[in-house]
Amino acid sequence: MKVRLLSRELIADALRLVDVLILLGGSGLAFAVYVAQVLKADYLLDAYVNITLIAAVAYVAAGRLLEIYQPYKLPDAFYGIGRSLAGFGLTLIGCLALGFATHTTDNWSRGWAAMWIVFTGAGLVVARLILARAIIDWQKAGHWNDRIVVVGLPDMASRVIHDLTEKGVHADTLAVFDERAEARRGTFETPRPLLFGLQALFEFVRTNPVDQVIIAFPWSNEARILTLVDRLSVLPVDITLAFGTEILHKRCLKMRSSRGVHMMQLGSRPLTERQILAKRIEDLTLGALITLAAAPILLLIALLIRLESPGPVFFRQQRHGFNDTIFEILKFRTMYVEQGDTSGRERTVRGDPRVTRLGRFLRRWSLDELPQLLNVLKGDMSLIGPRPHPVGMLAEKDDYREVVQNYAARHRVKPGITGWAQVNGYRGAAETKEVARLRVEHDLEYIDRWSLLFDFRILVMTAVSVAAGTEAY
Repeated sequence: MKVRLLSRELIADALRLVDVLILLGGSGLAFAVYVAQVLKADYLLDAYVNITLIAAVAYVAAGRLLEIYQPYKLPDAFYGIGRSLAGFGLTLIGCLALGFATHTTDNWSRGWAAMWIVFTGAGLVVARLILARAIIDWQKAGHWNDRIVVVGLPDMASRVIHDLTEKGVHADTLAVFDERAEARRGTFETPRPLLFGLQALFEFVRTNPVDQVIIAFPWSNEARILTLVDRLSVLPVDITLAFGTEILHKRCLKMRSSRGVHMMQLGSRPLTERQILAKRIEDLTLGALITLAAAPILLLIALLIRLESPGPVFFRQQRHGFNDTIFEILKFRTMYVEQGDTSGRERTVRGDPRVTRLGRFLRRWSLDELPQLLNVLKGDMSLIGPRPHPVGMLAEKDDYREVVQNYAARHRVKPGITGWAQVNGYRGAAETKEVARLRVEHDLEYIDRWSLLFDFRILVMTAVSVAAGTEAY
C-alpha cells in the first residue's frame, strides 16, 4: 500500500498549501512595501495579521465550495486560474463584509489592499501556470497517469482502451483480462497483453501497482457483472463499469467521467492516497516513539529468553499481509524450539506444555507482540489493523477462507499489532466458526470506519485491556 510520488490528491493538497502561502505572502509583502515604508505605520501590524489569517481560512472554505482543488482538473490551467481568482474574490468580499460589520475597515490601508490583491492574484495565476506546465511534463513521462487493467470481453475491452486514448484520458492500461480461464482456446487481438482467469488478475494486482479495474461488459450481462464485482471487491483498487445498466445503479457508488468517457463506480479502494500517507506517518511516528520507550524492556526480555531455554529470541512465522501477500512476522519466542508450530495449525490451549514459564508471562501481558514494532517500521504492518493470520490457520478444522465469505477483503489494508476485533474480545485463535465470522466482521467494520481518531480510540482501548491483564495463553 504505497503512495505514488505524484499522487493527484497529494498534489492538490500541496497546491492548497501553496495558495494559502501566496495569500499570506501577498499580504505580508504589501504591508512591507506600502504600510511599513510609505505610511510608516508598522505599529498597526496586528490589524493586518488578523484579517489576513481570517482571509486564509475563508479562502480554504471557498476552495471547497468552488471545487478549486479537484484532482482531475489540475492539468487545466484556465479552470484553475478562474476558480482560484473567484475564490480569492469571494474571500475579499467576505473580509470586507466582516470589516463593515465590526467597524474595523478604517484599520486597513486602501493602498495595502490594492497591493495585496495584485500580489496575491498574480501569485495564484503564476502558480497555476507552473503546475500545468509541470503536469504536462509528468504526463509525458507517464507519472501522472492512472494505472488500469480492463477485465471483460476482449473486443469490448479493446473498445474501452480505444475510447480512453481517443478522448485523451491519461491512463496506462497495463493488461487486459478475460476472467474465463477456459477462454484460452480463442484467438484475440487486444492493444495490451491478454491474460486469462481471475486468479491471474488477482496475482497481477498483487505484484503490480494498479489504481483501477475497469469492467467491460454489455448491459445484458448483469448477473455476470455483479458476480465479478463481488469477486473483485477483495482488491484494494477502484472498480468501474464502462457499460452500465439501470439495475446496476443500485450498486453504484458514484459516476465518474474522464474527458467524456463515462463509467459507473461500483467499488473503491478502502483508503485514499492521502489517508494511506496519514496512516503511514502515524505508524512511523508512534512506532518509533514506542520502540524507543520500550527498548530497555525489549533487551531485558531477549536476555531472559536466551537464559531460560536454548534457541533464537524471535519466533518467525509466515502471515497473510496487505493485498493477500505473505510476509514474515516477528514475535518473542514463547515456546520450546522443538515444539513450536510455524504453520499456525496447532491451536495453543490453556496450560499448553509447549509454552515456557517466561512465555506464559509474556503472552498474558501481550509482551510477545512487541517485536512487531519492527514489522511496522519496515512497512509490512501497521499499529492498528486486522490481525495477520498464519498462512495455515484454521477455524475448527476448516480453512478460514472456506468458513468466512469475503475473507480476503480484510487484506485490503495492512495488518496491525492490534485491531478492532481484538479490543472487542476476539483475540487469539478462533475456537468456533462463528467466532471466526465475527472476527472478520469486526475487521471489515474497521476498514469501513477508518480514521486517525478511530485508530487512537483502539490504541487507548488496547492499553486499558493490556493493563487489566488478558486471558491469552
